[in-house]
Amino acid sequence: MPDATFCPCQPSRFKPDKMKNLVAVFAFIVLSFVSVAQDTLTQNIDIHGSITSAIPVYMRLMEGAASYDFKDGFVAGVGYRLAKGRHAFITGLDYARYRFNSSWIDGTGNEQHSAEPIVVSLITIPLNYGVDITKSFTFGCGPFIGFETNADDGYLDRQSGVGLNIFFQKRFNIGRQLMLGLSPELRMHSVFPIQGDRSQRRLIEAKLGLSLHRKLSSIVR
Repeated sequence: MPDATFCPCQPSRFKPDKMKNLVAVFAFIVLSFVSVAQDTLTQNIDIHGSITSAIPVYMRLMEGAASYDFKDGFVAGVGYRLAKGRHAFITGLDYARYRFNSSWIDGTGNEQHSAEPIVVSLITIPLNYGVDITKSFTFGCGPFIGFETNADDGYLDRQSGVGLNIFFQKRFNIGRQLMLGLSPELRMHSVFPIQGDRSQRRLIEAKLGLSLHRKLSSIVR
């Protein structure tokens, strides 16, 4: 199994209480956003898919660390947007799957390769804030909660935890109730891992998404 030359250290955990606190704070912000809204709230749902590229990176210099080559991957899911004027809360449910080839130098100085592609499968829940720069162009950012669903093969650190993302979205009207969206996005997984150590490898992902949106009935307060 590939590993890096590094001083022994005890694994650190991102305690569940901390995750609950982060979610509670964000939920409070969302509820406050809804409760103080005096204008009409607009909402839409969408289905989306993305082509993606990802690479595991260390947050510190490592000697003898395994290298990873991205093989393929995709993201698919559903989304929900609740907006007041130019400001929006954007969430949903995504499934992502990535495959990597890995190589490393063993103790005898020989290069080794993973026999099979390394697979990382994740379910993620975004909790994003979006602001409309124009009527059809949105900038967004926020945390997301990720849960890795594949078995631990020992090659790559677990990516479950709280990550961060930033994105833009351009929407095009294709009907009275339908819109087509195009979204470049950058994400870092497991910024706050549920379980990890000082040499935690985190996935950095760039993706381009295509989405189909349907407008729902407005909420009048």
